Amino acid sequence: MAFWDWVMSLEPEWYSTMFAVYGFAGTFLGGIATVTAVALFLDARGGLPQPLSAATRHDLGKLLFGFATFWAYIWFCQYLLIWYSNIPEETPYYALRFQGGWTALFWLNPVVSFLVPFVVLLGASAKKRPTALGHAALVVILGRWLDAFVMVAPSAGPLPAIPFYAVAASLLVLAGMALAFDRLWLRGRGVARDAPLAGEAALS
Repeated sequence: MAFWDWVMSLEPEWYSTMFAVYGFAGTFLGGIATVTAVALFLDARGGLPQPLSAATRHDLGKLLFGFATFWAYIWFCQYLLIWYSNIPEETPYYALRFQGGWTALFWLNPVVSFLVPFVVLLGASAKKRPTALGHAALVVILGRWLDAFVMVAPSAGPLPAIPFYAVAASLLVLAGMALAFDRLWLRGRGVARDAPLAGEAALS
């Protein structure tokens, strides 16, 4: 409902019955990418009770690969249905993103959010390599920011009308949150000592 209330209300004359599913797919994909990136980060810093096994990295890679594909499926279905039906009440959303300098960012969105992680994680061995898996997760996180930007910013006007500091500020906030997490985590281990269920809850 948040996507309906917060995002779709920016363009009150437009609606899509698939928008909530699209929002769920993107949010879930971003969550999996964040969990993957954080798990690999902690594993490299020795912040986990035991190192991530190849099987666990493979599972994370499969989840990331699968939900990137699912997000692309929903993205394409919504675009195809609206483009093919060509109903005036449904086309303003895409018409707005094909003008005012937004076209390149609109098509860059599926490239970053789907095509890059799809190609990188296509092989089973790539899903087990921390470097390939970590880079794919970071690209997906960047794609989540780009997707949100393309959903929200065009309603404010053409791309040149969006001040650079607004884009830079959102990226700085994201980088600041990542840096704060890094600094706070390094003050102490994130796993409680002598926890009775630590062995069962730990990633194997």
